[in-house]
Amino acid sequence: MSKATYTKILNAIDCSHVSLNKERGYFYFVYDDGEKYGEHVIYVMHMNQMSLESWVEEANELINKVEGKITTN
Repeated sequence: MSKATYTKILNAIDCSHVSLNKERGYFYFVYDDGEKYGEHVIYVMHMNQMSLESWVEEANELINKVEGKITTN
């Protein structure tokens, strides 16, 4: 399990349309390519509460949803 940092997460995602932001009590990914937009909230207080792999999975879920690669119920 790799330690997660902003840099490691964004490098592992490798999508220039995604940013990772922090608010009080949660983090959230934003996907914005100028045409498509989406957000995905992760309710953890500290980045190290999840592995790098888990952060990447969460980001990929947003990317796939916004880009239309998966459907939601």
